[in-house]
Amino acid sequence: MSRVTGERAVHTQHDRFKRRQPATRESATLHRDQLLYSDGGRLPVLWMMGLLGVEPLPAFPAGANSQLKLSHGAARAATYEDIVFLRRLYWSFRMDEMEPVPWPPELKWAFIDQQFDLQHRHYVARFSEADFLILLHGNEPIGRLYVDTAAEQWHVIDIGFLPQWRNLGKGQVMLKTIQRQARARSASVMLHVERRNVRAQALYRRLHFRETEAGDTHIQMQWTAS
Repeated sequence: MSRVTGERAVHTQHDRFKRRQPATRESATLHRDQLLYSDGGRLPVLWMMGLLGVEPLPAFPAGANSQLKLSHGAARAATYEDIVFLRRLYWSFRMDEMEPVPWPPELKWAFIDQQFDLQHRHYVARFSEADFLILLHGNEPIGRLYVDTAAEQWHVIDIGFLPQWRNLGKGQVMLKTIQRQARARSASVMLHVERRNVRAQALYRRLHFRETEAGDTHIQMQWTAS
């Protein structure tokens, strides 16, 4: 909680995946350590049995109760046609952490595909009133922003960019926009960040997010208008 969720690409040179970026992400998937140190690094049983991703992916919610207003051309609502882009984006989030996992490349790709399906189902089911947005440069999709503004505490579920759009300050600008609009509505902002992503944690602290809860893999942070 990209990994801003960042910024990330796929089928590009290996060094692109080495560029870690600030990221936030609500976790609903397996992480590298769970794969490396569980059952000798073998494929998870449910994955091997093919029980995940057998049904068509659900459509995105309409986001009818959104309170977030972005400038024209900055983003648009995600549609089912964006799944191909979003899958490619998610690959770029996960590939460097999957590198040490002792699986053949084709199994890594297949596993990441199913992890994407699992995450998509989780997000759509759990955050039925959220905005699922495609971040744009002109008409080009460059990232995603999933944010739920339906309650008094806004929840940045996921924000991330393709690798070539990371480390350019775009995630910080977007988070400041969210903070500014949340302040105008007397709302706080909450997000999750991976424990190992110290760069993202540093960014969020600069933006005055404070740790409120810590789990095994993620830290929950909150911003409140002063």
